[in-house]
Amino acid sequence: MKSVSLEELQVFVGVRERLRWHSRPFIEDLTDTDVLINPGDDNVEMGGWGADSSWHIYVRGYFSAARALIEGPPDKFFLTFAIYPVLFLYRHYVELELKGLMLDFSKVLGRPHRDFGNQHDILVLWRWLLEVVPAGHRALENAANVERILTELRALDPKSMDSRYGLRRDLQSSMPQKMVFSVSTLLTRWTIWITSFI
Repeated sequence: MKSVSLEELQVFVGVRERLRWHSRPFIEDLTDTDVLINPGDDNVEMGGWGADSSWHIYVRGYFSAARALIEGPPDKFFLTFAIYPVLFLYRHYVELELKGLMLDFSKVLGRPHRDFGNQHDILVLWRWLLEVVPAGHRALENAANVERILTELRALDPKSMDSRYGLRRDLQSSMPQKMVFSVSTLLTRWTIWITSFI
């Protein structure tokens, strides 16, 4: 796939903005009876799963959404924009998975679960998980490699903010250094990594 140049990106953004504001009659399309959440022919259920199922539905949802985005059209231009939500969705999936595993182990072992508070650091969460994993559990077999991958993911987005916002609070770029990586490697490594400790 050909890399997207800065000039191509600027042209795309200019055209997109022109189309967004000059070619869509969006105001007259809306009426005072329109609603966002309304049953129709393509319904999907959301919520009402109960405490035991809700956590795992969110975990699977973030993973599935990231996978669907990255497995979408093999178009370099599309991925130039989609890689940020992909990174956020995968990272959030990992955070939820680690927290969910801790909750599950605590429940199975009959121990109180740790209060996660505002903890979003995936390496801290990983180390907390290792504290509750019983000796000899499968999660410990590949712990060093899992931690290595978590360290790499954490370096990309330490607090789950850089993949969500293009600018930091100081209005500096959230990802100032260009990174290049293979989409196919990302897909295959995620699958291997996920099955390493689940």
